[in-house]
Amino acid sequence: GSHLYNVLKWPLLLAPRALAMAAVRGIVGPVIRGGTVRAHRDEKHLLEFLRVWTSEYPSECAIHLIELFVSVEVIVDCRMISVPVLAFANPSDKTIDFKATEANVRSMPASALEVVTTSENSHVLTGRIQSPSTVASCTDRIQAFIREEL
Repeated sequence: GSHLYNVLKWPLLLAPRALAMAAVRGIVGPVIRGGTVRAHRDEKHLLEFLRVWTSEYPSECAIHLIELFVSVEVIVDCRMISVPVLAFANPSDKTIDFKATEANVRSMPASALEVVTTSENSHVLTGRIQSPSTVASCTDRIQAFIREEL
């Protein structure tokens, strides 16, 4: 989760690449396994999920994500983002840091944070495959945000 990221981001980025890759493999293993379809979903949804969702990838990919995230943290001043931003987040999401997301979004001059707590998946907040129950409400919120900002 976000705590592990905060603890390890700088050591992994400052270490020689081979050492960082070995450390990531040692922490998470050779493969990172992503999301799964909930057990209550039917076979059709499972097959669709398996067809379109990347559920396994080499653990070394994490280094590239960490590089991207740290670059954004260091370079981007959210207060300077002048375009309208609508963000969706769930406080129960173990993948992201909700408080940091909330603080960053609130610091943007033209922004809104939509807290989604009713999705089937706490990280994938909407979408036909992972969180179908929120598609209509999230779509409505996006349309309302666009109307508000135009």
